[in-house]
Amino acid sequence: MTITRERWVLRKRDGKILVGQQRNYQWRDLKDVKDARIATYMSEKKAMRAAESQGWHIEEYGIYAERVNEMYVSF
Repeated sequence: MTITRERWVLRKRDGKILVGQQRNYQWRDLKDVKDARIATYMSEKKAMRAAESQGWHIEEYGIYAERVNEMYVSF
């Protein structure tokens, strides 16, 4: 059985993605994520509000929300 759901992640113009949890976030290249938790959000609006609440200047850093599909496979 395969379950998919839509999620939103925060990215920067330079291609880095937001990883971490509990206000301990870092921007990393996708190839350097390794076992870090990727911060996901239920909607684009929630993702952008999270960026604003961290005090990041969205226009200055080129932060945007990108839609992704999260997939779980069970046997």
